Amino acid sequence: MIIKALYRQYHAYIKQFILWLMTIFILKGLSLSPEFIETVYARSLYPIIAIVNRWFASFFSFSIGDLLYFWGFSYLIYQFLLLVKQFKNPGPQILKISNFLLQTVWIFYLSWGLNYYRQPLSHLLNLKADKYTAEQLLQVTDSLISRSNNLQLKLAGNDTMAVKIPYGLNRILEKTPDGYKAIENYIKTTYKVACIKASMFSKQISYMGVSGYLNPFTGEAQVNKFYPKVFLPDIASHEVAHQLGFAPENEANFLGYLASTHQSDRYFKYSGNISALYYFL
Repeated sequence: MIIKALYRQYHAYIKQFILWLMTIFILKGLSLSPEFIETVYARSLYPIIAIVNRWFASFFSFSIGDLLYFWGFSYLIYQFLLLVKQFKNPGPQILKISNFLLQTVWIFYLSWGLNYYRQPLSHLLNLKADKYTAEQLLQVTDSLISRSNNLQLKLAGNDTMAVKIPYGLNRILEKTPDGYKAIENYIKTTYKVACIKASMFSKQISYMGVSGYLNPFTGEAQVNKFYPKVFLPDIASHEVAHQLGFAPENEANFLGYLASTHQSDRYFKYSGNISALYYFL
């Protein structure tokens, strides 16, 4: 009788605890199954989800994902304030917050986050992830320096002048998909329905040093419009890699470099080379 009474009193909390445990175990299990994730999710379900999300988001000139972020954080702040106000009986409010977070976790992983558990890009491209030597590192660094200097001289006309991209952010974002058309056979992935936008929080994320991000709930690629323009082509290309389902930052960096440097536009090539060089110096 006592157990039944306790269960009736706390069944909602027990249920919520069990749901969180199930979520943790399911995600852990999926993280150990990269082949399953690659076949069932990354190569089958995710492309459909991504295209539908980008198609819907592309109807809006502004970022609906940023509005969603603003609403979500505002909602959580409001709920936590209510929790403080109802400190004598916090249970129902804790359940409400927990349920909101649980739903958010599932939406995140189903809409994009499971890409973290897919097979690595090196497997897809048949690249050997061997350790490199200091000599090889210096060779690649010298190559990037040489390419960057050659492009800088051609674009600026003087080896002491900075390169200035002659067109605006919108044109940069429009041209970004061209790089992925050039490498789609190599990466075995096609970029359809472009949706790349300037972040509504560009000023705020500038203070944090953030150049761009992907909104996993809407599929929008967000670019910090206040970042130095010369880096924006590579940043936009980087975020498109995330849109294509390549979640790790190092993989997005590599694909962003490939896409930008395979553009016919020399400003994109320059952006990709100096962005890559930044990691080598």
